[in-house]
Amino acid sequence: MADPYFSLPRVSSPRHDPDHDDWSFTGLSPSPYVPEHKNQLIDQQDWQRFNDAFAALDGTDRLQQYVASRLYAEEGGRRWNGSRSAYAGIQQAALAEAQKRDPALGGLTLGEGLTDEQIARIYATTMAAGARRYGGFEALARLNHDGTVAAIVDTQFRHGQNDGAKAIRDAVSEAKKALPEDVRASLKLPDLGDSTGPEETLRQLRQLGEAGYGALFRGALAELRKERGGEKEKPRYDRYR
Repeated sequence: MADPYFSLPRVSSPRHDPDHDDWSFTGLSPSPYVPEHKNQLIDQQDWQRFNDAFAALDGTDRLQQYVASRLYAEEGGRRWNGSRSAYAGIQQAALAEAQKRDPALGGLTLGEGLTDEQIARIYATTMAAGARRYGGFEALARLNHDGTVAAIVDTQFRHGQNDGAKAIRDAVSEAKKALPEDVRASLKLPDLGDSTGPEETLRQLRQLGEAGYGALFRGALAELRKERGGEKEKPRYDRYR
């Protein structure tokens, strides 16, 4: 089965999580085809231009491109949302935060005047800020599951860093409750609370993945996002299970 975001075939990889059929890829090869669930919304040229612009940014790697492609698809590409509060998935507050972090984005106005390169830079800057909370993409990559990384970044991108981090932490806690009793006892993972830092959340999530229970986390996260964000975006949340 072809991955909807990349044109390369699925290959056996140490990044594979045995509880989820989501193989990793090597190299940057954005597909010329828009993912099927968005092909009535995103123009193929828009899709290709964004992926090309993101791949051309300094410091981006294959994992970041994979995550950015999924985000861009879920946000519907280069268009305003229904309330005109976001363009290409970028809200004014997100643009302002990105401008603080990247001087090259100074003076931009949200809307059709943004270039593909500028949109890609805003995505990269926003994604990096969310990942930095957990030690950066290098730390997230050690989860060894691209789909889990994408779910984490999408949650922060869509719900904000603070609310997103809380949802991620709570999803880890819910996943632990669903573990078989003997597995939960063997992992000996302490409870997570409001004072728990993101590093501990990530450590426990990595242990869940290594034990083969990454899908429990992704499912719990999808349910929590639905509870907090409403049914309207349920399909988006479910695609990250």
